[in-house]
Amino acid sequence: MEKIVPLMFAVSFLSGCTYAANQVLGDAATPINPTAAQRYDVAKVFRVRKDGTSYQICQPDLENKAIKAISVETVTDSNDVVTDQVAGDGVSFSLPGAPKFQMPYHKTQVTGYTVKKAAWPDDDSFYAYFQKSVGQRCRNLIKQGNVLIVEAEARAKKSAQLIKGPIADFQIGGSKVEGLGKERTIPAPANVTFGVIAARP
Repeated sequence: MEKIVPLMFAVSFLSGCTYAANQVLGDAATPINPTAAQRYDVAKVFRVRKDGTSYQICQPDLENKAIKAISVETVTDSNDVVTDQVAGDGVSFSLPGAPKFQMPYHKTQVTGYTVKKAAWPDDDSFYAYFQKSVGQRCRNLIKQGNVLIVEAEARAKKSAQLIKGPIADFQIGGSKVEGLGKERTIPAPANVTFGVIAARP
């Protein structure tokens, strides 16, 4: 049902987003934009660049006995559709002589996903176990920061971006122009990470 609300109320109300990653992995999840087509494997460590892309580091250390003792379990294999939830979605408002405005958004939608998590033979946290199980060079790289040790990963079977603009429609003379703010679906890469749980100190 369409709601028409005053401008000041809309400005204060229309904020916030519950990402698909958090719906699947919980509050500890870090959302990953699937359009970047990245894959973060569990129990591996990545250097994160300033632009948000990354590359794997410490590959030789993955052959260490303690690292090999880490198992990776698929805890969820779902065909459900999960979409970012934007506060105020569906709300619109209008002002005299102005277009009808609506809540714009840029959402990630996932169609089918898997969740994989690490399991390790120790009472320490995953971060502590991983750090003590790699060599000194890798430990130094981890201490430098800007690294991601993947404890859990959510990977999309298919993904898309849903985009809606801020203007729903407007009047030109006696004609009403509609459909300007209609949601558009843009296909995004398949088999890509859309959320991770990063191991923390």
